[in-house]
Amino acid sequence: MKELTRDHVRELRQNMTDAEKHLWYFLRGKRLNGHKFR
Repeated sequence: MKELTRDHVRELRQNMTDAEKHLWYFLRGKRLNGHKFR
């Protein structure tokens, strides 16, 4: 992966919107009817 792309991905991950944080809270904790996402 190109360094510029990797840096951009890292920046997006660190600066998530409230909606993205809320979504990942449910996806990571298997809180979506017991389904697991990675």
